[in-house]
Amino acid sequence: MGAGLAALLTEAGHELKTSRRNPQQDQGSGQWQNSALAGVTVTSFEDAARFGDIVVLAVPHAGVDQVAESVAGLVAGKVLVDVTNSVVYEDGRIHSGLVGVSNGSWVAQRFPEAHVTRAYSHIQDEMLVSRAHRQPGNWAVAVAGDDEDAVRATCALVEATKYVPVLVGTLEESVVIDPGGPVFPHMMTPADLRDVLDAAKATVVTR
Repeated sequence: MGAGLAALLTEAGHELKTSRRNPQQDQGSGQWQNSALAGVTVTSFEDAARFGDIVVLAVPHAGVDQVAESVAGLVAGKVLVDVTNSVVYEDGRIHSGLVGVSNGSWVAQRFPEAHVTRAYSHIQDEMLVSRAHRQPGNWAVAVAGDDEDAVRATCALVEATKYVPVLVGTLEESVVIDPGGPVFPHMMTPADLRDVLDAAKATVVTR
């Protein structure tokens, strides 16, 4: 997801840095070894966090706490877009490994001074770039957050990657796009996504 978003945002004209746990392992000039990302600098988590006005958190869920220890203070006041998922496969089903809390709220607890939003997390990484290239403007990305300005900034980012933002609500309400929710892991048109979200809200109200 990180590499795919970096490629799409670079194509859209955004200046960015991306990070790896061990950036020195990259060969050559510190660039991603990928033609679509030839101009993107690979650096440390800390350097990338300092650089970005908007920071995308696209690490394995098990690594979130480690990243938070390094950069939570560096992203204070910034928009932090969470694309991580706590995924558990059990009895042939997928569900969240978090109990009683949405993934977005869980991440916000670890980055308390950032404006955390949730986006792209319900899209399978292998489809992210191809759908944006082949069918731009046809597919939806669910967006959630507690800060209106951060949500607007995230929606603009989604549009820059040739997707259509669809608002979910708050981070607490974003549980519907977490593993086990009705949106995960599906690619939907904007109208279909809105229908699914409306149905999920109606189900919650009638219980």
